[in-house]
Amino acid sequence: MACPLPGRWAGCGKPCRSSGGFFAGEKVDFQGEHFQIPLPGGDARPMRLSMSPNEDIPIYLATLSPKMLRLTGEVADGWLGTSFVPEGAADAYFSHLAEGARISGRKLEDLDICQGAEVCFAADEEELRTMVGSRKKELAFSLGGMGSATTNFYNAAYSRQGAGRRWRRGYGRVGWPAGGTTRPLW
Repeated sequence: MACPLPGRWAGCGKPCRSSGGFFAGEKVDFQGEHFQIPLPGGDARPMRLSMSPNEDIPIYLATLSPKMLRLTGEVADGWLGTSFVPEGAADAYFSHLAEGARISGRKLEDLDICQGAEVCFAADEEELRTMVGSRKKELAFSLGGMGSATTNFYNAAYSRQGAGRRWRRGYGRVGWPAGGTTRPLW
């Protein structure tokens, strides 16, 4: 569920808590402070999802910021981790997830942590250099070019893990550098 919200993450908790009921067969009817389903003033009326009710559908959230990580720990069944550096994950992610879990009487271990990883095998150093070289432009965009000129959630997530300073130094600033081209970060 994604929607524009005033005040940055204002109001995300209620829809996250409500979504499980929708899967369980409740009508999709949400009257929150920042948005409503169905939209007010129209002909729409609350309806049920067209699938068979299932109370056992887990709710997973892919979150990055400390506030949203706390919400994930509080209300979700699992976390879909991204922008993940194992050496910095305890402070950047797990402490916030654990804090949220405590709010709802759970432990971090009660949350299903899902972290993807890319694995490649190279026959030799030259093949490895080629593989890494082919990814530089994509990584430069994710680490330095995603977001706006003032907000880059991915760079912020890596920065909380201690890596953002090096990438910022190589990239120049959050957002695209002058001219709209990427520069190598390494």
